[in-house]
Amino acid sequence: MFLLAGAAAAQPVRRDYYDGDWVSYVVQRHITGLTQGFDVLYIGTPDGVGRFSSLSNRFLPPLTASSGLDDPRILRLAFDDGSATLWIETPLGPASYNEAIHEWRTGGTFPAELVRDDAGRLGFDNLFTPFELAYFPPDRQSPHGLFRDRNLQSFPITSALFDGFNSNRIWFGAWGYGLGEIDRFSQQVTFHAYGPYQPTVLAMHRQGQNIHVGGQGEDGVPPVISVLNLTDSSWTHIEPFYKLAASGEINCINSLGKTMFYGTSTGLLTFDPKDERWRRYSHFDGLPDDWVTALFPDGDLIWVGTRGGPGLLDPRSDTGTPAISMVTSSLPGTWVYDFCMAYGYIWAGTETGLYRIRQGDDWGRITTPDGLLRGRVRGLEARPEGIWCATDAGLLLLDSDLVAQEIFRSDGELGDGNLFALAVDDANLWVASRSGLWRYIRPKRLWRSYTRADGLLDEFAFDLMLDGDYIWLGHSSGLTRFYWNNPLRID
Repeated sequence: MFLLAGAAAAQPVRRDYYDGDWVSYVVQRHITGLTQGFDVLYIGTPDGVGRFSSLSNRFLPPLTASSGLDDPRILRLAFDDGSATLWIETPLGPASYNEAIHEWRTGGTFPAELVRDDAGRLGFDNLFTPFELAYFPPDRQSPHGLFRDRNLQSFPITSALFDGFNSNRIWFGAWGYGLGEIDRFSQQVTFHAYGPYQPTVLAMHRQGQNIHVGGQGEDGVPPVISVLNLTDSSWTHIEPFYKLAASGEINCINSLGKTMFYGTSTGLLTFDPKDERWRRYSHFDGLPDDWVTALFPDGDLIWVGTRGGPGLLDPRSDTGTPAISMVTSSLPGTWVYDFCMAYGYIWAGTETGLYRIRQGDDWGRITTPDGLLRGRVRGLEARPEGIWCATDAGLLLLDSDLVAQEIFRSDGELGDGNLFALAVDDANLWVASRSGLWRYIRPKRLWRSYTRADGLLDEFAFDLMLDGDYIWLGHSSGLTRFYWNNPLRID
């Protein structure tokens, strides 16, 4: 995941970037084919090529649009030992990848004779599976066998590959569940989770070495929380929704101490690792509405933004009504998109503008003469110089006297009216929008835009998270990490 030493590292992947500058994580639960290189298992999916290292027994970053792949819809793949080349076939035609120089080339003739699929050789009558799954042997409807979970979802085996270096290991793909491994002697099945569970990433939050990712599930199916461990690059998928009778997308994520909070369209979910307890809060517990859109810790309490306005939750309360509605005549029920704290106030970005409140007072609405705060305020960031606001009309910096010090209009510098999130550091202003990632380099007073041509999975960026020298972006097709402060690169 980091830059490699030597000549290979000096080969740009796209324009002025290096291998590892852009890394994207996509759904790898739907497998279209498998092939094996010298020490890498390649996994074909509709969203790119996954890679699993046989030497380290761990996943490598997948090959996606961020690594120069023009079409991620993999139909077939094969590996040519003679030229050490990975071949793929997509709806746009064939392409090849050289692992040594990290380079894609389009065109050529796909070597169909090198395609391998051993699914027809499986034929197991019984397999020992993880506790949440049951195995069903091949029949007319599932010619290679399938797995079924406790929610009666089925995951048929679509492809398989006998490991060329370990005769005891068989790799396979279960459609909808991902990469699996069979021990031929014990008939034990192990699954290897990798990447976000659902493609649309709406929210991210880092807690320690874990990045929690949430978004939209498939129609009628509750979404799953995906967790990336930065220490070993492993992924886990958490599925508490069936037992809590909750569903809908995950709109926001935050934490208070070690307790995690997940805002969904059917309530607020919390997980306390101390007693491993999940809990769901709804309007019956005092929230203004069940559709949760924003979360912000405030001491031992947490502000909850909803479709029906703001609320304040005491997660320590086990009796009575743990939450109270903060909707008043000054701030009637409306969508709340973000909170921040500055100058002794809590600030709320809403569908109808910017509001603030402090203890003992009522909400006050903030306006400016130019009208930039009249519409939706989706993003807020408190900094020593003031409060940055992302609105329908653009961006502005509001100082302690409620005067707009810097203004960047959507119909001017940004050229986009849909700004979804922002982050600010000492030298940069970052904005996620429907046209990609925008960066304002403050010392140079210079705007820079990043699109798919640079390394984004797609231009529609719903959320972003600044993480030191990296910035993470949530898309409709996965999660992208950009090494924006690579010292070898000069922007």
